[in-house]
Amino acid sequence: MEQSRLRKLLKDDKECNPFNDSFDYPGLIVKLVTSIPKEEWENDKVRHALPVTTILSEGYRNYYDFLKKAIKGCNISFDQQLELTF
Repeated sequence: MEQSRLRKLLKDDKECNPFNDSFDYPGLIVKLVTSIPKEEWENDKVRHALPVTTILSEGYRNYYDFLKKAIKGCNISFDQQLELTF
Protein backbone atom coordinates (compact mmCIF):
# COMPACT_ATOMS: atom_id res chain seq x y z
CA MET A 1 0.00 0.00 0.00
CA GLU A 2 1.39 3.37 -0.99
CA GLN A 3 1.96 5.95 1.73
CA SER A 4 -0.03 9.16 1.62
CA ARG A 5 1.76 12.41 0.87
CA LEU A 6 1.06 13.59 4.42
CA ARG A 7 2.68 10.50 5.92
CA LYS A 8 5.67 10.86 3.59
CA LEU A 9 6.00 14.52 4.62
CA LEU A 10 5.97 13.60 8.33
CA LYS A 11 8.43 10.77 7.84
CA ASP A 12 10.85 12.04 5.21
CA ASP A 13 11.14 15.79 5.76
CA LYS A 14 13.40 16.44 8.74
CA GLU A 15 11.61 19.70 9.60
CA CYS A 16 8.26 17.89 9.62
CA ASN A 17 9.38 14.77 11.49
CA PRO A 18 8.70 15.10 15.25
CA PHE A 19 11.54 12.64 15.96
CA ASN A 20 14.16 14.90 14.40
CA ASP A 21 16.09 17.69 16.10
CA SER A 22 15.16 20.00 13.21
CA PHE A 23 11.40 19.59 13.75
CA ASP A 24 9.50 22.84 13.24
CA TYR A 25 5.73 22.71 13.82
CA PRO A 26 4.90 26.05 12.14
CA GLY A 27 7.07 24.97 9.20
CA LEU A 28 5.18 21.66 9.07
CA ILE A 29 1.85 23.47 8.81
CA VAL A 30 3.16 25.80 6.08
CA LYS A 31 4.53 22.87 4.06
CA LEU A 32 1.31 20.95 4.57
CA VAL A 33 -0.99 23.66 3.26
CA THR A 34 1.33 24.69 0.42
CA SER A 35 2.32 21.26 -0.90
CA ILE A 36 -0.71 19.02 -0.37
CA PRO A 37 -4.23 19.90 -1.55
CA LYS A 38 -6.61 20.51 1.36
CA GLU A 39 -9.05 17.83 0.19
CA GLU A 40 -6.26 15.28 0.23
CA TRP A 41 -4.96 15.88 3.77
CA GLU A 42 -8.43 16.50 5.23
CA ASN A 43 -9.39 12.96 4.23
CA ASP A 44 -6.14 11.41 5.46
CA LYS A 45 -6.38 9.57 8.80
CA VAL A 46 -2.77 10.54 9.54
CA ARG A 47 -3.96 14.15 10.02
CA HIS A 48 -5.15 13.13 13.51
CA ALA A 49 -1.48 12.81 14.50
CA LEU A 50 -0.72 16.46 13.70
CA PRO A 51 -1.89 17.94 17.05
CA VAL A 52 0.39 15.62 19.03
CA THR A 53 3.54 16.12 16.95
CA THR A 54 4.77 18.86 19.28
CA ILE A 55 4.28 16.56 22.30
CA LEU A 56 6.09 13.72 20.53
CA SER A 57 8.93 16.04 19.59
CA GLU A 58 9.33 17.36 23.13
CA GLY A 59 9.26 13.86 24.58
CA TYR A 60 11.82 12.66 22.05
CA ARG A 61 14.15 15.57 22.81
CA ASN A 62 13.83 15.06 26.58
CA TYR A 63 14.55 11.33 26.25
CA TYR A 64 17.50 12.01 23.93
CA ASP A 65 18.96 14.56 26.38
CA PHE A 66 18.48 12.13 29.29
CA LEU A 67 20.29 9.34 27.45
CA LYS A 68 23.11 11.64 26.39
CA LYS A 69 23.68 12.74 30.02
CA ALA A 70 23.47 9.16 31.27
CA ILE A 71 26.02 7.94 28.73
CA LYS A 72 28.40 10.81 29.50
CA GLY A 73 28.00 10.12 33.22
CA CYS A 74 29.15 6.52 32.75
CA ASN A 75 32.54 7.59 31.38
CA ILE A 76 32.31 5.14 28.49
CA SER A 77 32.13 5.82 24.80
CA PHE A 78 28.89 5.79 22.85
CA ASP A 79 30.08 2.68 20.96
CA GLN A 80 30.76 0.86 24.22
CA GLN A 81 27.31 1.83 25.49
CA LEU A 82 25.71 0.44 22.33
CA GLU A 83 27.70 -2.78 22.75
CA LEU A 84 26.47 -3.17 26.32
CA THR A 85 22.88 -2.29 25.43
CA PHE A 86 22.48 -4.48 22.36
